[in-house]
Amino acid sequence: MKTIVVNVLVSCVGSFLALSVFIGIMYVIDKIQGDDEQETIQQSLEEKMIDYFESHDIPYEDVENGEYKFTYQDNVYFWQYDKEDEEFLHIISFWILPEISHNELTEVVNRMHKDYKFIKVTIESDTSVILTLEQIVGADSDIDHIMTRGLSALELHARAIIEIAEKLRAE
Repeated sequence: MKTIVVNVLVSCVGSFLALSVFIGIMYVIDKIQGDDEQETIQQSLEEKMIDYFESHDIPYEDVENGEYKFTYQDNVYFWQYDKEDEEFLHIISFWILPEISHNELTEVVNRMHKDYKFIKVTIESDTSVILTLEQIVGADSDIDHIMTRGLSALELHARAIIEIAEKLRAE
């Protein structure tokens, strides 16, 4: 009888040790993966944006401290980075329009603001507008998706304003 009890105890201790080693290994693996995720999350918006530019072969230059100029699909954009508001994405583009009256341009811009609230339009002159995309970008946000969507939205918005201005000019 003593042999059976000894065998059971040895078996239990062996199983316990094996389980402990397995749990320890899984903890170490999880910790290593967690550290990698933390490094990704801790990456600043500035680092994410520069990585985005470089991974998509988008030419860019640091114009002045925190302001970058970049070209995407033959259009020039400016990105402003504020170290005190690191989650705030602010992209600006300038667009030349066909000449129309100031009142007509104001009407076009007001209509665009009413229909599309995520892009701000500022009338620079009767022949140019400034479009601004502003968005909060969290630590785990997908910058590729945000930039692809945002840059497309800016261009489409500008093209719509230009198209409306051309129609008004033709009238």
